[in-house]
Amino acid sequence: MAFFKEKERWSGQQFAKALSEIFWKNILKSYKENDPSWSFFRETFDSMDETALLREWIAFEVFITFRAVMSYFRPDVGIRIMDEFNKFCSDTFTQLGLPDNEAQFRMFRGSRFRWYSDAKKDKDKGEAIHYLAKTFCRFCEQEMDIAATLPVAEYYVNAVAAEIDFLRKLTERIKVVY
Repeated sequence: MAFFKEKERWSGQQFAKALSEIFWKNILKSYKENDPSWSFFRETFDSMDETALLREWIAFEVFITFRAVMSYFRPDVGIRIMDEFNKFCSDTFTQLGLPDNEAQFRMFRGSRFRWYSDAKKDKDKGEAIHYLAKTFCRFCEQEMDIAATLPVAEYYVNAVAAEIDFLRKLTERIKVVY
């Protein structure tokens, strides 16, 4: 006879807060320990100011999280989770001085989301990812040749897949309720 443990019920806000804390823990660890995620961007875009690159990388990682959450959850749930996630992220983002205040963070994140979303709009999947990578390279003041865009595109695809897998594992134990 199988016994199933009932999933722990979390509000969307609790889930978003935990997701935000995990996100920042991983970002800061990657940055401080120079792990492969951060070192890839630092080495690829070595001519860019490190603070500016860090800001671009974090915005890109937030977009990756957004795509994963929106791919995994129903749209109404995904939007609510990301709204809460962004509120928690803006606090940490401004504490790091990237940028100086929450309003600047919202404007910066919003502009990057528009650019990245527009890059993916009305294109087939492969072309959309290529344009997304080109957009990121443009923000990082990098030549937008295939040598720069292909690794960024590959990073994006792998990161979204890993985030979706993480969400799947997390929701095996947790039920998000609104």
